[in-house]
Amino acid sequence: GFFGGWSVRNSGARVTSPADSMIASISGVSLDPQAGRVQISFDETRRQTLSGKLKDRRIQDFLIYAARSYGNAGVRLDTVEILKDQAGQQDIRDTLLYVVEHDRNPGVRLKALEGLQRYGQDGAVRKALMRVLTNDDNPGMRVQAIDLLKVAHDHTLIRLLQEVAQKENNNYVRMRCQTALRDMNASVETF
Repeated sequence: GFFGGWSVRNSGARVTSPADSMIASISGVSLDPQAGRVQISFDETRRQTLSGKLKDRRIQDFLIYAARSYGNAGVRLDTVEILKDQAGQQDIRDTLLYVVEHDRNPGVRLKALEGLQRYGQDGAVRKALMRVLTNDDNPGMRVQAIDLLKVAHDHTLIRLLQEVAQKENNNYVRMRCQTALRDMNASVETF
């Protein structure tokens, strides 16, 4: 690619129109007034396809990158949908935890929570769920966090659930906290 670009630059060959090329960005435009020549420096994109089995490390690395960093929420959602059943692998579980706490799209975050359902006993998952319960602005995320925390049967969560039940503005989330506390044989009020 480098040598091809270099030869095009030096040979004076021309791209017939921007439509003939997949332009990603234009980095510079200059005019040589003496020669009357214009020079345009641009980067092209070329579509490539990577395929392989889900257990292929290269495929996993690409999916992890896409779930954490790609700008298109639809692609992130599709990626998390694929990864969620692989949460037994620590690096994938860590990616799902990252998505749960950092993705801007609540649908993507909810999909990542689906992948963590079986890991409510894991300390890192429990801590992330507690942060979701206290910090996430989406009530659906908070309800899902309550359900996953309740399954863990961790009585150290009682205080947190009591505090959320006292402060929560959303009636349904508050009711789910109260139900979880009753299921754990705990008081709804803090003492």
